[in-house]
Amino acid sequence: MPPRIYVLVCCLLSAPALAGYFNCSVIYDEYESLMNKQFLMEPDRFVSTVNQRLTRSEFENLQRGQFQLYEERVDLGIAIFRTSENLSGKLLYKWSEPLVDGQSHLLIEQVVLYGSVKYGYGARSTGPFRIKPGFGLDLDTGKYENKFEQATATNGHTFTADLKHSIDPETGESVFEAANNAVIHFPVETMCHQASQ
Repeated sequence: MPPRIYVLVCCLLSAPALAGYFNCSVIYDEYESLMNKQFLMEPDRFVSTVNQRLTRSEFENLQRGQFQLYEERVDLGIAIFRTSENLSGKLLYKWSEPLVDGQSHLLIEQVVLYGSVKYGYGARSTGPFRIKPGFGLDLDTGKYENKFEQATATNGHTFTADLKHSIDPETGESVFEAANNAVIHFPVETMCHQASQ
């Protein structure tokens, strides 16, 4: 192989994988198979994301039905996060239908939290959680309440919400957003593409 072609091939093989480079003909669920390790540390390097805050209408327009997921998950949204305790993970969510009082709840179907995201170690799964408007969830502990700031609980532990479900005061729309020092990315692009016929 001529040296120029060898260098070109080496450069292409070491280039980061970007959206559209995954043929998912053997992938049943991209949340399970593709959204791990490096993706969890830098999701916006692989796909387009909305960061820190997503409204329900943005969820409907940008995320719902966008991803290749198992059939029972097809209408769920995905969030990639780093908690206030600096742990990383991913979650599946949706909003409930309006209840008798007209409000919808944020339903966190599953949370996967990693002890070491870089190596994929220490994965633990929790959920589901039902978050009413005005409440927050501490992803590190799985506790939720209507205080978003640090507060000493009766058992001596500190509660720090990583995410919260709020109502936008101007539009009245439900909002899923990061709280305190947590970081949340909402992918709005699938990593799968159809192989050309």
